[in-house]
Amino acid sequence: MSPAWSLVFQCLAGGTRSDHLAALIASSAELSTLSRNLHRLTNLLRQGSVRAAQEYREMLDTVADDVRDHLTLASATLADLRPRHGRAPAVPDQHP
Repeated sequence: MSPAWSLVFQCLAGGTRSDHLAALIASSAELSTLSRNLHRLTNLLRQGSVRAAQEYREMLDTVADDVRDHLTLASATLADLRPRHGRAPAVPDQHP
């Protein structure tokens, strides 16, 4: 796990709603960075810039784990943040 992901999971250790939201936001930001890097890598490979693309090798070695970590965090956080009791809030009818 990368240091950035470790920080995300440390936010969860506190267990408060704010900590969970902060962890989810940080995790989403990490996933966004990963997406940008994959896009850059794809462009480099299309251009035939293999040497430059090799700089992304380490990222590729951990991409599956990083995405899995994010999905685990997101699902746990969203489950913790859902209403605990009573019925779900009513969704207003959007038809006139």
